[in-house]
Amino acid sequence: MIKTLRIQNFRCFQDLSVKDLSPITLFGGRNNSGKSAILEAVFLNFGYRNPNIFFALAAGRNGNGNLQATPERIWDPLFFDFNQTNL
Repeated sequence: MIKTLRIQNFRCFQDLSVKDLSPITLFGGRNNSGKSAILEAVFLNFGYRNPNIFFALAAGRNGNGNLQATPERIWDPLFFDFNQTNL
């Protein structure tokens, strides 16, 4: 069970900390508020050993499951403000 969550420099979050997560946690909010980004961060955290995880994430974000795999389409959306220099 995840009890706390910290996300830094990922998608729309420069620095996010969530504490006291309970066994059932719901994320709600307006469109483009970061709900999917939180789930993607957790997905990447637990699947980072799979070399295809980034392709799966990018293909899912594309909407139809198809992906034109270029480095920019895979990596750039993962960083806050698309900026890879603030690592």
